[in-house]
Amino acid sequence: MKKSVDVEVPENQFHYFGSTALNWCKDTSPENVLFTLARMAGTETIKQQVKCNKGLYAWVCRVEQPQTTKYEINNFAPAGVKVSESWEFNIMNAKGHCLPITREKGNAKT
Repeated sequence: MKKSVDVEVPENQFHYFGSTALNWCKDTSPENVLFTLARMAGTETIKQQVKCNKGLYAWVCRVEQPQTTKYEINNFAPAGVKVSESWEFNIMNAKGHCLPITREKGNAKT
């Protein structure tokens, strides 16, 4: 899990971006992003992922730009904008229930 130094950004000058292997979205909070990703994936897809993979993998990050900023998405991640922190989750149902993924030191996603 990537994490960089906290950045002081005025209110409404940042947003959250999230992605799964199926979709991506952005919103004003990590919770809203996860809920939207879960809704977009749907119940049957998530049930299958819970059975096979312990949930539908989701990655969420804070983008240090207003939500209206246009930027490219490369490999389901923002490109060309500053990301200050990120988290990984397994989405467990279409209502947005999620479990955080913790990784041991040395096994972090880069």
